[in-house]
Amino acid sequence: ASYEEDARSIIVFKFSQTATVEKLKEYFEKFAKVEDVQLTLKNHKPIQYALIRFQKLSDVNRVFANKNKDKDPHKLDGWRMAVFRYLKRPPNVRK
Repeated sequence: ASYEEDARSIIVFKFSQTATVEKLKEYFEKFAKVEDVQLTLKNHKPIQYALIRFQKLSDVNRVFANKNKDKDPHKLDGWRMAVFRYLKRPPNVRK
């Protein structure tokens, strides 16, 4: 993925093992149009994390603006998800 695609993405941890690509997409489309959902699977069950990419960078901000405004965590199937911006370093930036 390009840096621009990564900037339009969030990473989600701590969700139910019954979570699916469809459920995650449906939940996050409450905020903005989701372009792609990548779910890490093991034995057909989610593990570790999901990457969710939105169509526009400003869409990512909506996810976090809503969380701060309502002071209500993101929940799916009764699980309180940990949601973060997914940003890698631009290719021309050194550690």
